[in-house]
Amino acid sequence: TSMDWYMALFSVLFLLILVCVGRWLNDHRNIVPFVSKDITGHRSFLREGMVLTSAGHRIENGLLWHASHRGSAVSGPENTIIGFQKCVEPPISTQLLEFDVRVTKDKKLILLHDAALDRTTNIKGAVSSFLLEDLFSADAGYHYSEDKINFPLRGTGITIPLLTDLLDITQNHPNVYLMFDVKDIEAVEPVLEIIKQRKLEKRVVLGAVEESINKKLRQRKPQEIPLCSSWILFFLVPILHFFGLLWLFTFKHEIYLGIGMFTSPRLVKALHTRGIRVAVFQPFISWDTKEWHETCKSAGTDFIITDRPEALRNTLGHPTHIKQH
Repeated sequence: TSMDWYMALFSVLFLLILVCVGRWLNDHRNIVPFVSKDITGHRSFLREGMVLTSAGHRIENGLLWHASHRGSAVSGPENTIIGFQKCVEPPISTQLLEFDVRVTKDKKLILLHDAALDRTTNIKGAVSSFLLEDLFSADAGYHYSEDKINFPLRGTGITIPLLTDLLDITQNHPNVYLMFDVKDIEAVEPVLEIIKQRKLEKRVVLGAVEESINKKLRQRKPQEIPLCSSWILFFLVPILHFFGLLWLFTFKHEIYLGIGMFTSPRLVKALHTRGIRVAVFQPFISWDTKEWHETCKSAGTDFIITDRPEALRNTLGHPTHIKQH
């Protein structure tokens, strides 16, 4: 009907007006009082020459962090001690280790990405159905292969590590920060407890891609520990920014976790203006290239989370370690 057409036309015009207003306000936020104030819900963390994050760390302004995703998923089996050790030592000398935390049937914290054991070990089944002692025989190097033909690490004694195993080896590397990607909601409380017991608050970044787990972390974590955003913001933030509406969004996280292909230099700048740090990753290893590393470096991102830590180190050059204050 003609009324339906009028409503559709009105909706389109209203959206166009909203986009235009959003873009204008975004470009003139310094002269518009209600836009220029800090509307993130947090105090602004930007300081001249330095950045004071909510974790109490002082980080040189513009410093790009080398972050190793699950240790390394290319040059070794992911989420294993052998992979983590390789990343924290020269020549890689990563500044941040990212790893996944799950709970076993008897509530022990282990490092594993998937809910099931099938992809990375010689055992099949859900992690939550196994006691810790049942996992001692799991071969965490079973499926690792550089060419998908040979499997050189099978039977070499690589096991699924406990969270405490990783924390023990990183005691000797106090400049290495730890990014906990919490995969089970039952792991939230024990993770926070072990961080408190080991006094790791100033070396930790928390994250959870699943929104329900992320929300619980946000509610329970100490204020001094920064939290990465969940999967919901992967696309929402770039879309809002594209239409000039990012100023409407209230951030509840200190670090925006974004997909590399959607994180433009303009978006990075806009987030930095809001006091939000930017961490980027690629969903597919084949996209994790030297060209992408260079793009992230030019864009001014704060963290590059890579599956190819050796290649990223070659791109970034000699690491600059973070001093704790």
